[in-house]
Amino acid sequence: MIKTILNRKYYILTIFIFFLIIQGCAHKNANPVLSYIKNSQLTFSNKMQRDVVKEAMLDILTLDKKYLVERRYEDANGQDSTWDLRQVVQNYFVPNKPGVSLGDDFYSDVKADSVMVEIGKLYMKY
Repeated sequence: MIKTILNRKYYILTIFIFFLIIQGCAHKNANPVLSYIKNSQLTFSNKMQRDVVKEAMLDILTLDKKYLVERRYEDANGQDSTWDLRQVVQNYFVPNKPGVSLGDDFYSDVKADSVMVEIGKLYMKY
């Protein structure tokens, strides 16, 4: 009887640890760009800024990573070739949670299918 109870405890403990590991792996593989963009609020003050945001979103949807890295955009004041794509996202997309970052591998993460779907939705909206 006691042996059966101990076996059940170990069984339950093993399942619990398994779920913790799975949860940790799922969190580790989460795309930080998706977390940043999903349910974010776009903020721009004028048509020029809106056009920059639309251009950047279209570039995400159509350009390869190599070209995205090289691509430059007007900054918020209209100065040509000042911001890279990461800066455009950081300055015009306000994430739904404070403290969310774009991660260390932005240009790879931004080309993930899940991010492309979100960007596509936003592009059609604006």
